[in-house]
Amino acid sequence: MDAVDIVHGVNVFFGALLVGAVWMETFMLIPLWRESPPAEVLRMHRKLSPMGLAQHGGAGAIAYSTAVVLFFLDLDDARAAAWCMLAGLGSASIAITAFLLRYMPLGNRMLRWETPAPEFDEVFARWAGAQYIRTFFFTCALILFIIGAIVR
Repeated sequence: MDAVDIVHGVNVFFGALLVGAVWMETFMLIPLWRESPPAEVLRMHRKLSPMGLAQHGGAGAIAYSTAVVLFFLDLDDARAAAWCMLAGLGSASIAITAFLLRYMPLGNRMLRWETPAPEFDEVFARWAGAQYIRTFFFTCALILFIIGAIVR
């Protein structure tokens, strides 16, 4: 085991933390919130939003940064691993773009409401849709990071 293997381990560990948190949102919170009164959804969203961003941001930044480093480290002697890192970065970039352009603006819109707005159902559905996109592409990135670590 060398230093590059350790960096691969760090990459997969933090990628898995991120994906685990995103899956929890997708498969636990969103279904629960779909069955809850809108006022309760907004209350919980206000409480959980700052915590989610802190966890997702830190784990995601470490996973993404180590994938960039690994792409260059693996480029010379482990080309298949390097290409897995690059493809994983592309997948994570799509998830990050969905987060920045769709998920965050819609989430922030809901955070500004004191009481549920008339368009709550439509905004919530679009916000959940952005979450599904994030979940899919972050999961694909993690799978590619794992394959990259294995084929190295």
